[in-house]
Amino acid sequence: MSRSQMRVWCVRAGARGEREQFALDNDVVVIGWQELDDLTSVGTWEELTKLLSDTYPNKNKRSIGMSCGQIWRFLKEISENDMVLLPLKSTPTVAVGKIVGPYKFVPTNPPDAKHVRPVKWLEKSLPRSMLDADIQRSLYTYLTVFKVGDEECAKRIQKAVNDFRRGRLGVGKAVEGEMEESVIDPEQVAFDLILKHIEREFSPHELAKLVAEIFKAQGFNVEVSQPGPDGGVDVLAAAGELGTSKPHICIQVKSGKTVVDVRMLREFRDTVRKFRADYGFLISWSGFNSAARQEARSDFFHIKLWDARALVEALLGVYPKLPEEWRQRVPLKRIWTLALWEGEWS
Repeated sequence: MSRSQMRVWCVRAGARGEREQFALDNDVVVIGWQELDDLTSVGTWEELTKLLSDTYPNKNKRSIGMSCGQIWRFLKEISENDMVLLPLKSTPTVAVGKIVGPYKFVPTNPPDAKHVRPVKWLEKSLPRSMLDADIQRSLYTYLTVFKVGDEECAKRIQKAVNDFRRGRLGVGKAVEGEMEESVIDPEQVAFDLILKHIEREFSPHELAKLVAEIFKAQGFNVEVSQPGPDGGVDVLAAAGELGTSKPHICIQVKSGKTVVDVRMLREFRDTVRKFRADYGFLISWSGFNSAARQEARSDFFHIKLWDARALVEALLGVYPKLPEEWRQRVPLKRIWTLALWEGEWS
């Protein structure tokens, strides 16, 4: 590949996406390895390997080698103007950006976000389904930092970004391609398959009914609004056989591609007050922007935000209690798999 061509990298933000919002809000990609101090002066692979071995004496050679490779890429191989992908755990989307600066160590950042590369985000919520199949497959790995795709990969991703901005919500091509050798994360693969199934099979009203079943499985009496204008409420839930006991809960379900912003959050807050509910659950399949999440902190004990991941996790938590009809509509089975990666220490 000619170095004049833009390379594409993936840099994750924690095993559970715990650094995602920080990365998006601060225009950076980050890695953990929080026990390591400033790596700016590291000049050779051997020096980095020794530093990791000294810092993590309980890790085996294979683990040290894999971590060394990822940190080396982050420090030395990722170049300015390269494209970077940040797969989001909270929604079936990916953030796309361009690297605009060298490695920096920021000691005032949170402990697990001190090692950063500055980024200009081109799109913070591109649906994964718009990426070609080979690019989507490459994201199913345990690795934190790795190279993605062939020499045409950046052009294909940029086209998907352009199409998304123009409202052309297509599906990526079934392209065959090689991916960097790594260990596939079966949990993430399975989770994304569940997300895609629900997105494909459930209309907005049916998704609201699924949410109602989740609350019913937790012992609530529920009422689902009829399709059409609902006054900002899709589901009402309350304790007790008659649905009159506290807590009283007001639920709004947004199933489209729109990311909930502060205006939508404030409208929902007013709706919760109008219904004199004790709590409100605002559920958004496409998630929430950073301003909405920040404002929601002041209502932490009153209003809860669920993105697609939180909704699916709630579903899994009550799945055995769901009626047979609903378990058939989301057919799942429990499996065992080897824990091939030694835990998230990156």
